[in-house]
Amino acid sequence: MTQFGLPPKEAAKKAMEEVTGPVIAIVLVLCAVFVPVAFLSGMTGQLYKQFAVTIAISVVISGLVALTLSPALAAILLKPQHGEKHGFFRWFEGRFRALTDGYKSGVERLIAHRIVALVLVGVMLLGIVALFKHIPTSFVPSEDQGYVLGASFLPDAASLDRTQAVDVAAGKIFAKHPAVQDVVEVDGYSLIDGQTKANSGLFFCVPERL
Repeated sequence: MTQFGLPPKEAAKKAMEEVTGPVIAIVLVLCAVFVPVAFLSGMTGQLYKQFAVTIAISVVISGLVALTLSPALAAILLKPQHGEKHGFFRWFEGRFRALTDGYKSGVERLIAHRIVALVLVGVMLLGIVALFKHIPTSFVPSEDQGYVLGASFLPDAASLDRTQAVDVAAGKIFAKHPAVQDVVEVDGYSLIDGQTKANSGLFFCVPERL
């Protein structure tokens, strides 16, 4: 209405001629991303199935609203003339206009320098490939480092010396296993409640590195 001097109804039709294609493309792209997630098997599929279906249905409904209800409301509610804005609204429109102009000029520069744009896309793709090689790709990254934790519990009246003797004997038994490289003993600490107790001990069995 401001740029071409059209009435609300005609302005809504002209605007929809420009945005209908992008709106449909966005809906299809998002559905192509989320719909396959709903068909994943295993724990991942069970956790993400409802999320994927909800997002896909929401995107489709949003696209239908954007193509039908939004332009109809715009044609009814928008007026050709608006009063002068003051205060925050005037400042916001100025900043938003500056942001729009900056984005527009950036797109124009990329269009004028297609080679640079393609190089930037290639760099981003290489970065994505590099991240895939260094970041764990499993749903739940493995946290098992192969360490075995053991605990000893003696009667309540047992002294720390008695606990230490038992822990040394138990550590020697653990060390005899061929898969154990080292055994670390912590005397006087309870693994269950995390308290310092004279009748409790803790073992860390370090696995043999292949």
